Amino acid sequence: MKRWFLSSLMAVVLGACACNAAGCGNDLRFDAASLREWIGSKAFVVEVCADGRCESRRVSASSTTRWFGFPLNEDVSGEVKVEVTITAGSDEKQASGIVELDGYQPNGRFCTPTCSGADLTIEGDSVQNAEPGLIAPRD
Repeated sequence: MKRWFLSSLMAVVLGACACNAAGCGNDLRFDAASLREWIGSKAFVVEVCADGRCESRRVSASSTTRWFGFPLNEDVSGEVKVEVTITAGSDEKQASGIVELDGYQPNGRFCTPTCSGADLTIEGDSVQNAEPGLIAPRD
């Protein structure tokens, strides 16, 4: 009985401390619905600039993507200023804001790596942190 208990306890302790090998990257994720509401149902190009880095995505009018991801610099954390420009034909809209980045650990809280990211939405001309659960959870 004692041996069974000790081996069971060791399995639980060792299993709780095991880390996976999943990696992650610092990123911003935008709610696609907020972008569509902002520009309508046309094809568009969205450019996101944050922490001195800019990335663009071309989005077709028929895209059913739920969210768009944009990479951030490796050493970014805390708050970051985000500027968004959406261009659809001759129409152009801009939004900006300072958003809070959250730390997340895809392999568990005691395992590396730790990455920073934020789920964002656009309201008027403001970029804001999205409500929790709006975009799929980070693994």
